[in-house]
Amino acid sequence: MHKIYSLLTKRQRLQAAVLFALTTFVAMFELVGVASILPFMAVLSSPDTITTNKIIKGVYDILGFSSSRSFLIFLGILTFSLLMLGNAAKAVSSWASNRFSGRWGHSISILLFEQYLNQPYIFFIERNSSELRKLVLGEVQILISSYLIPVLDVLSRSLICIAVIGLIFIADPILAIATVLVLGGAYALVYIFIRRWLSRIGMLRSNAQTIRHKIVNEALQGIKNVKLTGQESLYVKLFERPSRDQIRANALAVMAAELPRYALESFAFGGLLFVVLYKLSQTSDLQGTLPIVTLYAVAGYRLMPNFQAIFSSVTKIRFNSIVLTRIHQELHATLPASGRHPVDDRQPRLPFEHSIVLKNASFSYNGALRPVFRDFNLTIRANSIVGIVGKSGAGKTTLVDVLIGLLQPTGGEIFIDGVKLGPENVRAWQKNVAYVSQHIYLSDDSIRRNIAFGVPDSQIDEKRLQEAIRLTALQEFVENDLPEGLDTLLGENGVRLSGGQRQRVGIARALYLDRPVLVLDEATSALDMDTEREVMAAINNIGHSKTVIMIAHRLESLSAADELIDLSGSSKQVD
Repeated sequence: MHKIYSLLTKRQRLQAAVLFALTTFVAMFELVGVASILPFMAVLSSPDTITTNKIIKGVYDILGFSSSRSFLIFLGILTFSLLMLGNAAKAVSSWASNRFSGRWGHSISILLFEQYLNQPYIFFIERNSSELRKLVLGEVQILISSYLIPVLDVLSRSLICIAVIGLIFIADPILAIATVLVLGGAYALVYIFIRRWLSRIGMLRSNAQTIRHKIVNEALQGIKNVKLTGQESLYVKLFERPSRDQIRANALAVMAAELPRYALESFAFGGLLFVVLYKLSQTSDLQGTLPIVTLYAVAGYRLMPNFQAIFSSVTKIRFNSIVLTRIHQELHATLPASGRHPVDDRQPRLPFEHSIVLKNASFSYNGALRPVFRDFNLTIRANSIVGIVGKSGAGKTTLVDVLIGLLQPTGGEIFIDGVKLGPENVRAWQKNVAYVSQHIYLSDDSIRRNIAFGVPDSQIDEKRLQEAIRLTALQEFVENDLPEGLDTLLGENGVRLSGGQRQRVGIARALYLDRPVLVLDEATSALDMDTEREVMAAINNIGHSKTVIMIAHRLESLSAADELIDLSGSSKQVD
């Protein structure tokens, strides 16, 4: 419970307190509803009770009844009304619980998603994206439906059971104690035997779900290779085992939740017969026994479903406890570390007019045997075109990621116009950068919205949009090949475009931003020679009004560069 409490905000804790008060009220209402059975059955079995029972006679006189028949009808209507109102109160309480749970789950999803997005770039390199998606989209929902709601249900039903047991204890303490020991003890014993097993199959379900997400993600992301290599059946087989494990774990958990139900329902009926025989052994007055027997019948009618529901909820809680543990750990593990500066989009751009300087910079990935580069020195002048070349694995992309602040150097320093770059001003520096990678992400939207990515329709600058299209040689394609022009939908990740067309849309997106630093990471690799020459001519035209940093394998692509940085050397030092 302390884990749930730690995940609640102050406002949510207050709402939880109000919800608990509502649940207590419902339990009291339940008590009154069940208790109202006694006077009704007492008068029904023996009308003389009106004159012999002081409380009943007082009510009879105060309300001005003149016949036992009319009073009995009144008691019947009152009992029925109280039971109906009790059910209505339970419905309201259930709605409030579900509403609270849903809102809490919403806030947890938002918080987890926000904390993920605010992690440094290295976090996403080291974590599997399918696992992150599973936690945000899947496990939070399971936490709500199969953990928090059962917890609230246990609290609610426990209060109701305590109220009903308190009532039958007043009527007959020995029978009440026996009822609690037998029924409650039976459920408790079953739970004690299966609780560790529930934890194991809960872990099995969670691990199987992680593997399922990972396999589906890999297959769909690499569908072209899957098709070309004929590996469809392989991925189906890989998916089949964790899917079967998950289904088996869920089925076992459901079976465990229902385990005592059928045996104890029969046992409860036998218990009612025992109550009748027990009361008759104490007295031969059947009429006097009838109200107590009826009270126990109604109490049993209320207690049995609640006992079963409590047991079912407790098994769900145990089965899904691993979900709470993982989300609790994840939220605390991704909290901003002490000294880490939060993302602040309100910062103005960091002034950049002279140079970017790397001084004795080094970078190593966690767990790597050697650094990507060490004691690296580099100066990039503003409004110059700089080409970066080197064999695969030489560290070209890593160097660029350090330059634009996605990765922090593990040694050395970066200066922008003499200002040291650090966590507190990295976002201000990144507002100067437009980046085009080799692998372009396109949303399932129009080409217009993909170029003006993230800009509301009403704020799209059509002049800048058309200029970006012209510079990337997309104009003829848009006018002649797209049925709806700029409003044509591109499909998921631009699936309807060729590799070169996707690349040009990505470059157009960067040009639309019109930022002073343009980074092209193998951005022209998918273009044919003629189109590459057109795009490079456009970049050359704007080259000395912007700082252009280009990574390329082909030296021809860097013919207009003012400076070449070759990372093939073992020292990887450039002055």
